[in-house]
Amino acid sequence: MYNEFKKANMSIHTHKTPYKCSFCGYTCKSNTNLKRHALIHTGEKRFKCFLCSYSSVENGNLKKHLQTHSTERPFKCLMCSNSYKQNRSLKLHLFSHTGERPFKCSFCEYTCLQSNRLKAHTATHTSEKLFKCSFCSYRCTTKSSLTSHVLNHKGEKPHKCPLCNYRCTLVSRLKKHLLMHTGENPFKCSLCTYACKTTGNLKSHLLTHADSKTKCRLKSPLLTHTNIKSLNCSLCSYSCVNKEYFKKHLLTHTSEKRFQCSLCSNTYKNKGSLKIHLLTHTGEKHFKCHLCEYESTTKAIMKVHISNHSPERPYKCLLCNYATKSSSQLKCHILTHTGEKPFRCSFCNYASKVSGGIRRHILRRHTGNSP
Repeated sequence: MYNEFKKANMSIHTHKTPYKCSFCGYTCKSNTNLKRHALIHTGEKRFKCFLCSYSSVENGNLKKHLQTHSTERPFKCLMCSNSYKQNRSLKLHLFSHTGERPFKCSFCEYTCLQSNRLKAHTATHTSEKLFKCSFCSYRCTTKSSLTSHVLNHKGEKPHKCPLCNYRCTLVSRLKKHLLMHTGENPFKCSLCTYACKTTGNLKSHLLTHADSKTKCRLKSPLLTHTNIKSLNCSLCSYSCVNKEYFKKHLLTHTSEKRFQCSLCSNTYKNKGSLKIHLLTHTGEKHFKCHLCEYESTTKAIMKVHISNHSPERPYKCLLCNYATKSSSQLKCHILTHTGEKPFRCSFCNYASKVSGGIRRHILRRHTGNSP
């Protein structure tokens, strides 16, 4: 015991980290910290909330969680009327008044308010992934990403929607889901009436206002920091920067259907389509309209339905007076001006403006079946 204390005490003065995790590259100064870190890999959560199903590796995290059940906001900003449940949240808020972003990247001009965000950003430059899953070969750059990944192995979905049966592994996903019930679009475009539920969608929308040169300038820094190259389909005009999205797109050009339903003979090209199909067997409809009794199995269908309640048509054609409620419909309309038919049949010379047209064509002409 004395030797352990002496070893830990010496490491404080020497800045050495002699204790190393056997699962990943993590090192620390004390055996206690190493034991606490090891719980990330084992998935053990000893500290449980008595008000909900939340559990945590550390007692400190449980204390922070318990504050979410309280309506008290004891930490008040002296510069405005905002108040917070945690002192940490107040400190972050104060930066919005000063404009200060204390954490700076040593590789580029990126700055942020939190050290953990800087660590995650720096990993995009070094490609270092310190956190490793003990159940599979998955590795990631942040502790939070590993924690949510481990939940997939255990089948746990601790965050439940109070309005429907939806459950998920991340609080951020639950917050996005709740917006489907409220219909709220908190992120608004400063150049038009467009509003959406996520910052990612707003950033993508803002590119529609920029010219081609500006788009290149906006996209290039993002591609540089993430080390991702733009991926272009050789069979049509589709392009993206996400490898997973690109793989899913390529499947639209093939007849391969690897995912089969265990309850019937239906097969699908991707896992997402299979999950949606399984809801037809269970009868579950997770997405409910807050304006009427309509329910749907997918978020996309619900978006289209909610737009029917609104008379607004925010997507306008620059070449004529056409206006529509969805960006996908506007894209299809623009093709009527250009004459472009990006989707081509792999069996003959037939081309279509929409992917659905290709599917119907193949069923009618090459399989002899009706859609």
